[in-house]
Amino acid sequence: MLRAAALPGMAGIRVATFLGSGPLSARACPHIGTWSGFPRGTSGDIQTVFELTDEADPIPGLNEVTSTSHANPSTEGCASDVGCTIPTFSDVGVLASSRAVQPSTQTVQAYVHDVIGHGVLGLCHIDGNLIGGPELSLMSGGEGIFSGEIAGELTMLDIESAILVYASSLQLGAVRSDFAQ
Repeated sequence: MLRAAALPGMAGIRVATFLGSGPLSARACPHIGTWSGFPRGTSGDIQTVFELTDEADPIPGLNEVTSTSHANPSTEGCASDVGCTIPTFSDVGVLASSRAVQPSTQTVQAYVHDVIGHGVLGLCHIDGNLIGGPELSLMSGGEGIFSGEIAGELTMLDIESAILVYASSLQLGAVRSDFAQ
């Protein structure tokens, strides 16, 4: 839990958002308890290219993330029709690509949450009720929190967490005990 983390400052939050060990079920984290993301040095920056396609399920290439809308995301590989992010790994914790599938009625925040939060940074959900409100994180979720209430972009909490983790000596695939050290 966030308050029980034996790490100083933001460490409890970074453990929660990167390992899915925070105050919310880690169901959105493909490798629960393992830091996942694209490897350092994949690119000097995130390059965004928008390309419209008629493909119902655009498949991402290496180091790419695609996003699509579909009337029934469950027919495209999601566990339910609320949408999901489906990652592909080249190694434990190392994202090779991700594809986000959302219902056509989903909010803008949900697209950013799935594509950037889950798909690019490998972030997990964190309970928006326990961090002071869903608007404080792009990755907010939890009881009674809906996608229209979460932040529509990375917040200072998200950015500080990402900077602390990516600037550390930890490598992708790190586990909770690595963070504690």
